[in-house]
Amino acid sequence: MTGKDSMSSQTYTNIFPTANFNFTPSRTKNLRISYNGRTNQPSINQLQNVPDVTDTLNVRIGNPNLKQEFNHSFNIGFNTFNALTFKLFAANFNLNFTQNKIVSDITFAGPITTTTYTNTKGYYSANAFFTLGLPFKNPKLKGSSVNLTNMMNMLRDISFLQHDELVTRTFLVNQGAGVNINKEKIDFGVKANLAYTHVA
Repeated sequence: MTGKDSMSSQTYTNIFPTANFNFTPSRTKNLRISYNGRTNQPSINQLQNVPDVTDTLNVRIGNPNLKQEFNHSFNIGFNTFNALTFKLFAANFNLNFTQNKIVSDITFAGPITTTTYTNTKGYYSANAFFTLGLPFKNPKLKGSSVNLTNMMNMLRDISFLQHDELVTRTFLVNQGAGVNINKEKIDFGVKANLAYTHVA
């Protein structure tokens, strides 16, 4: 508590750019590319530089100099499907990165933890997804297929401890394989996944 009234005021200008591109070279193929920009303003609690001592061991104080975040999102998608052979391929890639990302800055003084906020750069996330459907050549198994899927995720996250920047990198790969059997009286499917995660 400061013992007097206090007021925080901040003004932000918001721009939300978007762009989309769609290309269909044939009835069975499609390519999509898009971009979206999005802003995120700091909350009043993140801005107000009056200590919140509701919990005396966990003090929070805002930063009136915070800038608003700006998120860039790119997406590319492609798919093709052959209705005669039932062969399918689809791929999607997405990239997000944030300018002036608002993160916590945590410091310790004895038993007291103080949390404030700061802007940082270098945060991003990316993911890719691929799927391939291969039909059986045996005419008796028409509509049945082997399906292969692959998913990859990458994340670079940032936080601050004792005013030192901490960077966490996460990498995930998930590989899946499945078989679908479709006959007149039988509909059977089995699928297995193998995942690998690395955090550093």
